Amino acid sequence: MSGDLYLTPRQKRVVQFIAATGNVSLMRHHTGVTRQDIKKMLEITDNRDLEAFIKVCNLVLKEETVPAQVLYDDILNRYVYVQTVDPVVLLDRIPVKTLLLFLFMYYQQRALGHPQTRLLDLLEIVDSSLVENPRQKVLAALKPLLDYNLVKEDDEIYRVTKIGDAFMTPLFLKKMTDVTLNKNYDLDVILEFYRKVIPRPEELGAEATDYQLSLF
Repeated sequence: MSGDLYLTPRQKRVVQFIAATGNVSLMRHHTGVTRQDIKKMLEITDNRDLEAFIKVCNLVLKEETVPAQVLYDDILNRYVYVQTVDPVVLLDRIPVKTLLLFLFMYYQQRALGHPQTRLLDLLEIVDSSLVENPRQKVLAALKPLLDYNLVKEDDEIYRVTKIGDAFMTPLFLKKMTDVTLNKNYDLDVILEFYRKVIPRPEELGAEATDYQLSLF
């Protein structure tokens, strides 16, 4: 690390505070720190000073043993601390059906450019004639995503957060796809898939039913 690159003791405490608010044991509505609170802790008023702090902060965090970064999430309206982790950490804690829903939302919003995903969109990929209480089961499956702040919900509308984006590294995306679809795909194939348009149900034929059943 360059000798000119460092954080003051006060700045280090602010970073530690932001990191602490990312603890999943806290209520999800309190994850992260607002712009105003950070400026107050740093005793600054200018947004340019805040941006300069975040820039230096991320340069320093990038050099840590476990790289991390502080990102502004415009969905949460807060700065969040995101640390690089092994994909297995979350894969061991989140059910496969939940990962499938997250993959669907991520693909819909990031690959297709949809601003959000409705609960109705998620229910459409579940065959209600074969799954009992599909609404309750989908809502239960979504809870871990909300608890980990991978998505944010507002009136049954879900949006992938910056935290969700940060976790979706190529390796994590491959791991999630391999686990949820129970097949080992080449990374290039996976990345190409996430740039393609989702086929309409009538184009999938029998595969559509198989996909619906695989969720629940």
